[in-house]
Amino acid sequence: MTKPVEMPVISARIEAQLSRSRSEREVRDSQQRHALAARGGSDGFWDVNLVTGEVHAEWAGLLGYSAEELGTTFDSWFALVHSEDVNRVRDDFEAAIQNRVPEFHSEFRMRTKGRASKGGINRWVLARGSVLWSAEGKPLRIAGSLTDLTQLKFSDPLTGLGNRAMLLDRLGEILALKSKHPFALILLDLDGFKRINDTYGTGTGDRIIKEMGQRMRKAVADSEFVDAAIPRIGEDEFTVLLTETSSEGQVNDFSDTLLAILSSPIPLDGLEINSTASAGIVIDEAGRSHGEHILRDAGLAMFQAKELGRNRSQLFVPGMRERAETRMDLLRDLHHVIENNQLEAFYQPKVNLQALKIVGFEALLRWRHPVRGLINPYQFVPLAEESGLILPVGDWILSEATRQLVAWQRTYPLAAALSMNVNLSVKQLVDPGLLVREEYSFGTSRTWDWPENRRLWNWLFIVELSARATF
Repeated sequence: MTKPVEMPVISARIEAQLSRSRSEREVRDSQQRHALAARGGSDGFWDVNLVTGEVHAEWAGLLGYSAEELGTTFDSWFALVHSEDVNRVRDDFEAAIQNRVPEFHSEFRMRTKGRASKGGINRWVLARGSVLWSAEGKPLRIAGSLTDLTQLKFSDPLTGLGNRAMLLDRLGEILALKSKHPFALILLDLDGFKRINDTYGTGTGDRIIKEMGQRMRKAVADSEFVDAAIPRIGEDEFTVLLTETSSEGQVNDFSDTLLAILSSPIPLDGLEINSTASAGIVIDEAGRSHGEHILRDAGLAMFQAKELGRNRSQLFVPGMRERAETRMDLLRDLHHVIENNQLEAFYQPKVNLQALKIVGFEALLRWRHPVRGLINPYQFVPLAEESGLILPVGDWILSEATRQLVAWQRTYPLAAALSMNVNLSVKQLVDPGLLVREEYSFGTSRTWDWPENRRLWNWLFIVELSARATF
């Protein structure tokens, strides 16, 4: 400053210098905080010069790259963005620098370096940024942060393992790569877990699930598989995704090892909880196009393992899908079997060989399907039991068999002593309404009340004596 000195000018300039000093110090402190946060947290920071196109990024390490490998151009960032997301990210970026939105905000997938058969895997990230404008309103710079959302999106909160979304994302990556290296998916479902939950409570059930997750994590860590994911996809369902398999035998052996580990007793509060698991296995070399299809087929194989006795592994074969589709078609048609008059009763006589005379009949239920023809009860009764349709179907055969017996007794005097056996399902036996029905109508003007009609009551007693669990 030159003389003459004016105090207001001195004061203003000193204040300006102090303000500048404070600002520089705050910037340095902010940069240091950001650097520390970037090293210690899940955020990386970035700065783009919109005039020169130069990029300064501190998020390369989040994806396993060095700063040199990442490069200093904006295109190097977009080169790592998932092909399904890249156009949307560009649109979000353009909206920010054209001042159509307050700030840049976009969630998308970026590919990491390595892993997943050397092709890398995708991680979900959130990019946020603010634009610096010139006095003329032109965008000069945009700076912000990159946050890794993968753990938030793909983590199971109870076990800390991956979740269903993570599994489907990884399967999508594998299928998109069209790798010739086979992969395998093992789906494990705990046997009888609902019973354990109902007996000991959901708190104990959660502790068992956590224990099973820890056992699976250790089993994978101790195995020869170097790239494996262990998502929990349901209450008591876990999967193991193996992306570097060598043979079907190797996968089967590992699945059996998992089942053995999971079947070891779990000590909890002085108790030993015993549980087993059933496993379905899918091995693929690029034969499918969607992750949900792989998971579906693993589920079909797992249900087959349960039907064969549980605590075992079952490899998926294409015939399982065809049987499942047939089963679903039958179940759909079974809902309309009574209203469409498709049920029929066949009667097998019981003969006294010494007297050479008929003493009664057994009613046999059949379904005459309009397309598949006559269907044996061994095919449709299990479906009726699982779906609850066994009660109306059971009512139909009881009513029809009783109507036929009464008709014979009215027509033939010698038929008065005949009896009729009808097989009942366990679902019917535990139905509280089975023995308290007020009446059955037999197609005549008369209604037969069970307690008052002795002949019908005797028939009912025979039904009880001859009842079996299935047809």
